[in-house]
Amino acid sequence: MLLILVVAGAAGTLLSTHISIKQSAGTIMSSNSNTSTITSNSIEYNSCKEFVINKLTGIDGGIYTNYLPATSSDELTRGHDVLAESQGLIMEYAVQTGNRDLLDSAWNYVKTNMLSDSGFVAWRVVGGKTADSDASIDHLRIAGALADAAQRFNDLSFSTDVKLLSAALLNNSVKGGVLVNGYDNTSAAPDSQVNLCYLDLNTMKKLSRYDSRFTDIYSKSLALIKSGRIKNNMPLFEESWNTDTKSFSKLSNVDTMESVLTLYYLCQTNNQSGSDITWLKTQLNKGPIYTKYDKNGAAASKI
Repeated sequence: MLLILVVAGAAGTLLSTHISIKQSAGTIMSSNSNTSTITSNSIEYNSCKEFVINKLTGIDGGIYTNYLPATSSDELTRGHDVLAESQGLIMEYAVQTGNRDLLDSAWNYVKTNMLSDSGFVAWRVVGGKTADSDASIDHLRIAGALADAAQRFNDLSFSTDVKLLSAALLNNSVKGGVLVNGYDNTSAAPDSQVNLCYLDLNTMKKLSRYDSRFTDIYSKSLALIKSGRIKNNMPLFEESWNTDTKSFSKLSNVDTMESVLTLYYLCQTNNQSGSDITWLKTQLNKGPIYTKYDKNGAAASKI
């Protein structure tokens, strides 16, 4: 159930659907944050794997956003253009399944096409041109995958990469004590918005082993998520925090995908409440989980 919410948005995430079903079921429903190596011999799994690796991956290791060619717009990425989101997700999958060749291929694409000398990771590559801004959630995901790779493959070279990416995040994307949504190289300024679903607590804990400054970032991020909870008996959260106005966005409806992703981070770090899981199970027993809810927990969409 949760996996669709966790990985929605990039074509390269198709493969992650299979690995995160096990992760999410174990993490969300049993609150067990220790996930094991994922293996599967199912026809569906292998078909999906072959499609992503053989049809959605370019010869340079970039994961296409769509199978069919198309032209990207200012904000919407399409066709064979590549997102850092997809690269990070396929890197996570490669580490979890012990596929060093796949990891190296995806990471080499990032290093060649998205990574600056200072550790800045561009959020996408369109028509061969690297974007001038990053997204902290993508940056975190890639750094976390590398931290896991250092342990999984006993390769200290990954630790050097983690330190570079960690320093870039801390030096460029922290405002008001928390990680903001991103950093713009053109204006040399961080964003002022903090989407709660960008606050990957589990990865922050991993990175604190490389830079102790992440310990404080983790604590403040956790406090921000808790203060953004709309009601104590529901896993629904405000969308974003503005570091300039020091206020939440206060939208009338809640995006369920973003809230459940935020809950996922809480579960990974054992910070969820029992009522969170109860609410989700209750909704599933009634029928589907809808894409939007109002702040009283009533469905605000039929999708």
